[in-house]
Amino acid sequence: GAFLLRSLLAATVPVAVIAMFRRLGVPDRLATIVESESLVNDGTGVVLFTIALGILLSGRFQPLGAVALFLQLSVGGVAVGLAVGFALSRLTMRVDDPQVEITFTAIAAYGSYLLGEAIHVSGLLAVVAAALVMGNYGRTKGMSERTQLAARSFWDYVAFLLNSLVFLLIGLELPWTSV
Repeated sequence: GAFLLRSLLAATVPVAVIAMFRRLGVPDRLATIVESESLVNDGTGVVLFTIALGILLSGRFQPLGAVALFLQLSVGGVAVGLAVGFALSRLTMRVDDPQVEITFTAIAAYGSYLLGEAIHVSGLLAVVAAALVMGNYGRTKGMSERTQLAARSFWDYVAFLLNSLVFLLIGLELPWTSV
């Protein structure tokens, strides 16, 4: 039970750190590293939560089985993400159209998640790995400056929209009281 709770609380949210980085003019590369590390922590936390929940529900704990499942989910998820990221990065190198290349980044995100979940590995870690490959390899090797700017604007907007949606949903769940 305690391990389940700990895996649930393992997620980190670097929003305040990233906001401070931007105010202080810290290089974007450092902010990307902090955000990436946070996403890997989140993905690992979800994998650990899945394992802990399975142990709690089954009532059986087999250490070697838990380690094997952790490796299957995490390493498998990263492998799927790397494969999808590299494949779509190679496609990006053959195209010079911002809309098509942004679509490739969206396919990398959603497609790697769906593929990972379909083959029973961590879809979340697949997304993180695919994004890291697309952002560090595909973007630099295959995208023009114009496309990079368009992709950054698109994903900044998507992040803003999803963060707003999360806070809106949280707000709707809070009880309304009159004073």
